[in-house]
Amino acid sequence: PSPDSGRNRSTSPRNATPKSRRSGDGQQGTDAPGGGRGRGADGGANFAPAELVAREQAAAREQAAAREQAAKVEQLQSELEERKKELAQQQRQMDFQQKLIQRQKTQEVEAFENYKQQQDREWQNMLEEKRRMEQELASAKLALQGAAAASAVRGRPTTAAAPLVPAGAKGKLLALGTKCRYDSNTYGWMPAIVKGFNQADCTYDLDVRQHAKLDKIAPSVDASVADAWPTGAMASYLSQSANQWLPAIVTTYNEDDGTYNLDVRDHADVDRIRARAPDDVGAAAAASGSGASGS
Repeated sequence: PSPDSGRNRSTSPRNATPKSRRSGDGQQGTDAPGGGRGRGADGGANFAPAELVAREQAAAREQAAAREQAAKVEQLQSELEERKKELAQQQRQMDFQQKLIQRQKTQEVEAFENYKQQQDREWQNMLEEKRRMEQELASAKLALQGAAAASAVRGRPTTAAAPLVPAGAKGKLLALGTKCRYDSNTYGWMPAIVKGFNQADCTYDLDVRQHAKLDKIAPSVDASVADAWPTGAMASYLSQSANQWLPAIVTTYNEDDGTYNLDVRDHADVDRIRARAPDDVGAAAAASGSGASGS
């Protein structure tokens, strides 16, 4: 070998082949002239260690921010659920209070209704007591009238043409010429005039019917003051409250509405008024068994 062979085999730095670097995808590449990054065999980017660290730090920050955002969302969801529970609890409390208030109102209404019904019952009892007292008073008056009439007519002869006016009795029979109505079984209500009173059978003689019964004689409809039954005339009144005939006395006649004021009722309708006679006369007639039937 020549002396220069050793030098020829020596390696100088300039002639040395540059070392290969590994790219990010595992491929080897050649350093770029500026000592930065180059391209690998497949065209991928090769990053310097500092840049890779920066990218990893940025990715870590992004992941931390995402985790923080997720934690905030989870916290908000938790707070929302808690708030929903609170609202549900408040709603239940409000519903319960509303039920209590409604129940209290119902109890108050029921108590008021019970009180009202009690007051109505007491009022009805008072009215019934008043009616009973009025009936007892009317019965007492009638008994007094009957006793007075009995003492007045005892021993007197029966009169068929003249009206009977018992001495000391309150009220009087219908006088001759009094206008009235007669309820005929054949023709219905028809105008009539009183011609006399029959004490024997307690009936009236009318121009349209002899021996007309008392319950078939009523005042005329829409009569004038001159044709109305006079003050003091004895009558019977059909009471709506008592649902029975009550003895009555005519006090005045109301020409404006065609009604009568009685001692037991003001503005009594003529359809609820009938003629009446003292009880002792009626009792005597019933005992004798006499009387004529209406047509």
